[in-house]
Amino acid sequence: MYRQYENPWELEEELSKLEYELSMAECDDADIDIIVDIKIEIEELKDRINFAWQDNEYECDNYDYADEVWMWKNCYEV
Repeated sequence: MYRQYENPWELEEELSKLEYELSMAECDDADIDIIVDIKIEIEELKDRINFAWQDNEYECDNYDYADEVWMWKNCYEV
């Protein structure tokens, strides 16, 4: 079985965008279906973030946290 490992920092940024989108939808009195869809997407993303952080802990036990952040920001981001 294939498992895709994800960047937790990237997912955190995506979460903040979705939370902003949700707040804008609630302020604009958007259709309830749209708000519910965004909330479901946020909860699924929170689960993915949790798994990504857990994966990152096991892979990076020997690394300094600051070094790991630097690597993600400078080597893996486009």
